Amino acid sequence: IGGGRMDEGKGAITTIRGDDMIGDRKADYLKIDVEGMEIEVLNSLEDTIARDAPRIFIEVNNNNREAFDDWVAAHGYRAATTFKRYRVTENFLLVHESGDYPWNRNRDGICAALRRLKKGIKDVGNQRLEG
Repeated sequence: IGGGRMDEGKGAITTIRGDDMIGDRKADYLKIDVEGMEIEVLNSLEDTIARDAPRIFIEVNNNNREAFDDWVAAHGYRAATTFKRYRVTENFLLVHESGDYPWNRNRDGICAALRRLKKGIKDVGNQRLEG
């Protein structure tokens, strides 16, 4: 069922905090699409987010945008990219300012290796053309 939403105080749906669900497991990535309850979900993940600084892909309802922007700033995140498919929501890929992700580790060394590889491929290609 897509597009459903919960209204606080109505119905009998049991919810649990994200931190309680994840426990002590490491969270590298979180996907949150909760039809307007994104701030509640982020707040329920305080311990997990503080401990693991996971990448977060989240859909944010326009009504929550100001609170979301405040949360992002307060928790050291930034939007690496955004995607707007619907008029009333926007999707964000958030990364933590610590930048301790596999692709950021030894970034200079990795970029230098890629440049050497690219140069090597060109050199090999030129030799083949000449030879």
